[in-house]
Amino acid sequence: MKIFSYHNSKVNNLGDILGVKVGCFETSVGYSCPCAGVCRCYVDEDETGTRRLTKAGPVRCFASMAEIRFPEVFAKRRINMLIAKSDEFYEIAEREFRWEKFQVFRPHSAGDYLTIDEYKSWRRLAAKYPEVMFFGYTKSSYIAIDLYLHHPMDNYKVCYSWGGSEDDKVIKLPGFPICYIKKEGLYCPYNIPVINLNTGDDYQFITSGQSFVIPYH
Repeated sequence: MKIFSYHNSKVNNLGDILGVKVGCFETSVGYSCPCAGVCRCYVDEDETGTRRLTKAGPVRCFASMAEIRFPEVFAKRRINMLIAKSDEFYEIAEREFRWEKFQVFRPHSAGDYLTIDEYKSWRRLAAKYPEVMFFGYTKSSYIAIDLYLHHPMDNYKVCYSWGGSEDDKVIKLPGFPICYIKKEGLYCPYNIPVINLNTGDDYQFITSGQSFVIPYH
């Protein structure tokens, strides 16, 4: 079974914009987001196979609706959570990565890093494939700060997603990108540009170390 996802519309759209092969890895929203806050929600399935969304924060996670609409997405993300926590995760990911020959890759286009060991596996993959640009979001201040200050990599960039349980640990320094959500009641700086996710603007902002705002939808 392949663990990477190939039907994520935003990821595929980015590939079309950049003209390169883009891949991603997804895990269940909520259940794999240890530091989630304003966007925390969960998708569960009952004995009839009906899936329902439970919001635990003021906004719905952008990635949650795919789990509601597509049973295969729901199942795959649950399986990927177990794989991401396993001792074999790096070997499984590296084998598929070697075969697919991605040029841009987004760890966690859904969900977040479950453990420090999982994050280190992605860092190890990025080191092995320096020609591939890894990018994405996280609500883990440790991971965002570690990649910015302690283990900076030319081909692995993440932005801190504001609105989590670790906002008070975040350092606001030049070149440290932060993503905010524009919605009434949520903190959002007035002088940060609002971007268009459909045109892949977030990729350009994250990889160049610029903060930005995404409109809630």
